[in-house]
Amino acid sequence: MAQRSVYYCYQCANELCTKSLTLLPHCATGIGCFKSEIWKTGNILNFARGCITASMQNQNICNNIPDANTANNGYDCCEGHFCNDGHFANPLETNAACYNSWIYLLLSLMLLFAFGTLGTMIVTILKLNQYENQILNARREFQLKQMESESEQNEPEEICGEFESTV
Repeated sequence: MAQRSVYYCYQCANELCTKSLTLLPHCATGIGCFKSEIWKTGNILNFARGCITASMQNQNICNNIPDANTANNGYDCCEGHFCNDGHFANPLETNAACYNSWIYLLLSLMLLFAFGTLGTMIVTILKLNQYENQILNARREFQLKQMESESEQNEPEEICGEFESTV
């Protein structure tokens, strides 16, 4: 039977887990290490790091998948020396980051909508101005033609010789 290697793991509970990892005690096991965040009654979040024991392995804690009622409950299991290092995910920070992401997405969509609406309004105003200018030019041309035709009709006819100058 092949002998498993012994893994050294950080070991702590709750407030101790927030201290520097180099100050934490350690344990040794042939199975692996874990890091856990478990919500207890009264919305208290408990942290732990340690070695996976045979009884823990029999409970299959490393295969637990968090469900909607126990968000972030569970064990992160690993194999390797001191593999249970790293930060715990703070659920409040995670929720705030998720909330902020939604706010940024919503603000971005609102800005996109606002700029799209503003652009549409500008294009519409420019087209209306162009249309009004075309109408004004057409009216001016019509009025000029009308004035030219009236002036041609109202020009006095020259009668030669009727008025002779007397000096």
